[in-house]
Amino acid sequence: TYLTASAIGKHLSMFSDKPCLFLTRYAFDNFCKNGIGRKDGQFLIPKEIGDRIEKQLSKKSTFAAGEAELGIPDGAWAGQEIIRVTINDIPNLRMASGNEVGANKYWMPGGYLPNGLPEAVCDQIPLDKVSMNPFTPSD
Repeated sequence: TYLTASAIGKHLSMFSDKPCLFLTRYAFDNFCKNGIGRKDGQFLIPKEIGDRIEKQLSKKSTFAAGEAELGIPDGAWAGQEIIRVTINDIPNLRMASGNEVGANKYWMPGGYLPNGLPEAVCDQIPLDKVSMNPFTPSD
């Protein structure tokens, strides 16, 4: 309730062109049989930011830089195959409340990660509404 409808609309408009997320192959194989994300909300970033992160990571040997940018605890994804998921049809895009199970100690109100990257959430995404691009940084 601290943001105006106009501010929320402007923020969410950044996610209109195929937003994305990154996850580990382990998470996909073990938790995404019925769709991508939790039923209470999946965090997303705008396409342009996903493009930039993926380009930067293709030049690095680890995903540590990606963890830092995405608000993932240090080392949580070390040595794992990473999958970029692009959402082609967004179910119920909205601002994060901080009550989502995926919110961690880095979550803060206002729709931005601590480093200034915008984020939003949506409902669990059916697998037929996404495209995926796996890559493996070499730790």
